[in-house]
Amino acid sequence: MATKKKTNGNGKKKPAVIEGRSQKPEIRGRAAWHSDLKPETKKSVFAVVLFLITAFLVLSYIGQGGAAGSLFFRVFDFLLGKGYFFAPLILVLVGFSLLFSGPKQVLGVTLIGGVLLLVACLTGFHVIFGAGTGGFIGMVLGALFLKLFDYWASVIMVLGLFVISSLLIFDMPLLW
Repeated sequence: MATKKKTNGNGKKKPAVIEGRSQKPEIRGRAAWHSDLKPETKKSVFAVVLFLITAFLVLSYIGQGGAAGSLFFRVFDFLLGKGYFFAPLILVLVGFSLLFSGPKQVLGVTLIGGVLLLVACLTGFHVIFGAGTGGFIGMVLGALFLKLFDYWASVIMVLGLFVISSLLIFDMPLLW
């Protein structure tokens, strides 16, 4: 097969492209191991991983996660406080969003939406229910919100973050 070398307009050479081959992501000159997988398959695998993590977090919460589960529970309990149950709930939400989404659903945006939802919930716990309820993350962000915006403005900001994160997770406009 013949190769064609082109320039990008600045006189610099573009990488050689072999005719008849599709462009695949490369790692150190080799095609990535997952480059032949369909995007739907990648999302499905990631959703199953999220469900497995969810099961592990729930088992850790009830004391059935073994030594690793005990360690993870202590860390997440410190970080998330009473909002610990939001982590598995949001993982399931993101997993189902990936499973039932169309082919255009972007994995990164969905994950950012999930993280933002968790942060909004923890911050809301601290703002509405007081110190110690949103864990360390909720305490830091909730105190910042209360210092900058006062109570009612903080509640409105947290509700706005909640709506934005939901829109990102489900990839849908506010008004349809």
